Amino acid sequence: MLNEVGLFLHTRATYAEAEPLYKRALAIREAALGLEHSDVAQSLNNLADLYQVQGQYWEAAALYERALGIMEPSLRTHPNSATKLENYANCLDNLSRGEEAGQCGARAATINSGQNPAGTGPRGDTVRQYYSRLCWSPSMELGRTTPILRIFYVAKKREFCIDFLGFSVDWEHRFGENFASYKQLSRRNCILHLSEHHGDSTPGSRVLIETSDRLAAKKARCARLQVS
Repeated sequence: MLNEVGLFLHTRATYAEAEPLYKRALAIREAALGLEHSDVAQSLNNLADLYQVQGQYWEAAALYERALGIMEPSLRTHPNSATKLENYANCLDNLSRGEEAGQCGARAATINSGQNPAGTGPRGDTVRQYYSRLCWSPSMELGRTTPILRIFYVAKKREFCIDFLGFSVDWEHRFGENFASYKQLSRRNCILHLSEHHGDSTPGSRVLIETSDRLAAKKARCARLQVS
């Protein structure tokens, strides 16, 4: 129950309230099930996800490492193992541990494809060769970049992005009534995606948008608000 309530608070971005529940759930599972149980690994992973979304990458990495260590015997068959490896890879990348991140990413990709080589990709490539081939090719074209910004106060974002900056809402998606919102805003060639979903972007992120106008000259109550 503690874990479920913590997860609910986590998805609602109330991180300070979710953390003690996750820690309590972890302590109970360790005491009742032992340090190497799969449910302990799940609690460790939940707490690591919570730290990562707040930018506490060192703390998250240590928890991911312990969780993956517990899961190692069943890592190739566990249904969520690829996702956990990808989360760990993102964490390592944020810590500038690119080579280790590449190894985790390649391993996750091979698990997703149903192949599990020990240290090589599906064609017998090294991890570096496989990961490079997976992500890049000379003929690949890159299109327009669309920033995804995490939002918490919908009314303030509407006041700033729509009322002040003049963006229009192109579309909005929710999985159901009272669920988190994901919407696209645009103004001419500039497109932004605003999301209430946990895990979409990092709170506090910034995006540089070039403009021909001087926003500082505009007289608006929200002129000093940040987009992120």
